[in-house]
Amino acid sequence: MNMRAPLLVIAAGGTGGHMFPAQALAETMLARGWRVKLTTDTRGARYTGGFPPGVEIETMSSATFARGGALAKALVPLRIAGGVLKALWKFTTDRPAVVVGFGGYPAIPAMAAATLLRRPRMIHEQNGVLGRVNQVFAKRVNAVACGTWPTSLPEGVQGIHTGNPVRGAVHDRAGAGYIAPGDYPMSLLVLGGSQGARILSDIVPQAVAALPEHLLRHIRVAHQARAEDQERVALYYADHGIFGYFGDDSAYLDAICWWMQTRHGWSVDAGHIFSTHGLVNGTGMCVEAFTDPGDGVVMFTPIYHAFFRVIRAAGRQVVECPMARDGDRYTLDFDAYDAMMTGNEKMLVLCSPHNPGGRVWTREELTGVLNFAKRHDLIIVSDEIHHDLVMPGEKHIPMALIEGAADRLVMMTAATKTFNLAGMHTGNVIISDPDLRLRFDAKMSALGLSPNAFGKHMVTAAYTPEGAAWVDALMEYIDGNRRIFDEGINAIPGVRSMPLQGTYLAWVDFTDTGMDTTEVQRRILKDARIAVNQGDSFGAGGESFQRFNLATPRARVEEAVARMKDAFADLQ
Repeated sequence: MNMRAPLLVIAAGGTGGHMFPAQALAETMLARGWRVKLTTDTRGARYTGGFPPGVEIETMSSATFARGGALAKALVPLRIAGGVLKALWKFTTDRPAVVVGFGGYPAIPAMAAATLLRRPRMIHEQNGVLGRVNQVFAKRVNAVACGTWPTSLPEGVQGIHTGNPVRGAVHDRAGAGYIAPGDYPMSLLVLGGSQGARILSDIVPQAVAALPEHLLRHIRVAHQARAEDQERVALYYADHGIFGYFGDDSAYLDAICWWMQTRHGWSVDAGHIFSTHGLVNGTGMCVEAFTDPGDGVVMFTPIYHAFFRVIRAAGRQVVECPMARDGDRYTLDFDAYDAMMTGNEKMLVLCSPHNPGGRVWTREELTGVLNFAKRHDLIIVSDEIHHDLVMPGEKHIPMALIEGAADRLVMMTAATKTFNLAGMHTGNVIISDPDLRLRFDAKMSALGLSPNAFGKHMVTAAYTPEGAAWVDALMEYIDGNRRIFDEGINAIPGVRSMPLQGTYLAWVDFTDTGMDTTEVQRRILKDARIAVNQGDSFGAGGESFQRFNLATPRARVEEAVARMKDAFADLQ
């Protein structure tokens, strides 16, 4: 990182309403060569999994008057003041070029410090009405950016309309018509950020209840509400015959158990299954449940980029163990990894099948992972989200089937990658060891997490004999895409696609082109116009690689190959 580059400090809290546009700004300014730091609180840090690895995450002391008892609320000013003092100290040394606040109480320390130090500053408001914190700073900043237009602003304050930086597809479909209510089943999904959830909880139940009876009886509602609103919202829907919360989950759990036994030969006890909001969330939950701040979390790199974010956001240390290369495949060098251990490591995150690189680990390799974990007393968190996505002739072995692993093993699976349901944020954390299960359950209970109703229904529908037949056909199709892609890409001098045993993600090495990463990425993004994941985001060993998604219609793969050949035509 160029420490002479200008520094942008982003101050944001809450969940998606603040974090999505903050993420978009971070990505843009990193691409322009800036350094970027995000300041937030511990709650906001849990929603930073999508931020690029180049963004530094720093937690500030903050609080809110919206939650907690009388004592907690009395301490809010002191906690915020502590955060402001810390921000003042940091800003006098970091000297940020610009500070941008996205709202929420966690934005107060950075915005207050920037105001006191007279640093250039602005706020961004995603909604049509300024939030409480943005109202405080609207007349004290150099600019006010508005995601929604018109936005109600204080007198004398001029706004800059930025639009929604992460929802361009919405504008593309602005002219799409709406389906009018009719006599057929309809599902209503109600979602909102902290303020949006409060407003929607006041408005939507009454609006739904006002519908005519012949429409009302055909509607199902899944309503996201704040904890303090849930009972009121549920009672209102119940009074009008609408039940939107997911109750009996036996069919869902039975479907998971059937799938694991039928597809993977793994017998799962339904009582060992936890439902999380996807497996990045599941990983974060494991980090919180099984490690302490400052502990090391081991990963074989390159590895799925989102893991870095949740581990670092929790205040843990990422311990990168680079995989070795045996020709065109990754291997695990346990002798080298043994030498790297310090005793501070408490957890190992394993990707199986591996993402990226597409390795389907053998029983011998998985046994080696277990023995390594035993030597260093590591809990193994095995992310097996791609377990269904292996190429014809390959066989995935669940880590749970390795003898002696149970007392230190957390299994993570999901239907989301297999059936393209990632937007439903539904994952399974499966823990057979009672002590580990108790620790994980305590963390989930403390956070008040509950499952996604739509996601559970979709998983239940997918984990069936019909779904299994569809997956078999899918992998034949993706294997065909893989052959076309590899043949075309490997024909470009200096470019090599790793042989793919599992996943649908091609991992392509550009080392022998002699080009630096910036030039490779420019040709792919600007000349070939293909969106890829940049290899350096996957950690040590990924710097010269780019990741391509092959789970797409074959014509698109063929077109992508042709575009790549054109973009690198001077090498041929």
